[in-house]
Amino acid sequence: MQQKTVLLTIPVAIYNQLLSLCKLSSLEYAILTKAVVRGIDDDEEKAVNIFCDSDRAKTLLAWANQADPAAASQITVDSDPT
Repeated sequence: MQQKTVLLTIPVAIYNQLLSLCKLSSLEYAILTKAVVRGIDDDEEKAVNIFCDSDRAKTLLAWANQADPAAASQITVDSDPT
């Protein structure tokens, strides 16, 4: 069965903070570095979008909750990205 794709959205400052906490060889680093930055317009807050399967999203969220719970609380998950 194919994994469901989800969209994680992370404010750029939080993204950079989480990225700095990762080991380069970790799965979390691999997930975070698959990001696309959005918010090029001045009216839009800059954020990072990451499309990944639900298992990787759960892995990243679990790690973020341990590494920095305040930062993790700012990650939004869209389980039905279209």
